[in-house]
Amino acid sequence: FLVWNDSDLILNPRSMELSIKFIGASNNLKIENRTTGEVFEHKGSTAAGDTLELKGIRHLKNGLSIFKSTNKKLITLAKGWNNFKITGATSDFRILIDCRFYYY
Repeated sequence: FLVWNDSDLILNPRSMELSIKFIGASNNLKIENRTTGEVFEHKGSTAAGDTLELKGIRHLKNGLSIFKSTNKKLITLAKGWNNFKITGATSDFRILIDCRFYYY
């Protein structure tokens, strides 16, 4: 799937508001931004009603830290279109990306 970043800057969750939520069942989930080459990996599972969130520099499952069961990587958004790939998920899931656009 594609995500548009209208900012003049790369959105970096270390210093900018960026949240990526995965809602649904998964096993060893991978969220890859193919545009930037960044890959987030969760070495565990989620059930159908679970929410896994990359919120700033935090990695959360249902609001609790799961940092130790991840590859400890972050996802940024490049300017323009970002091509994402999800692996390890069931066919019934949702992805929500929430961010602000920044202009220099």
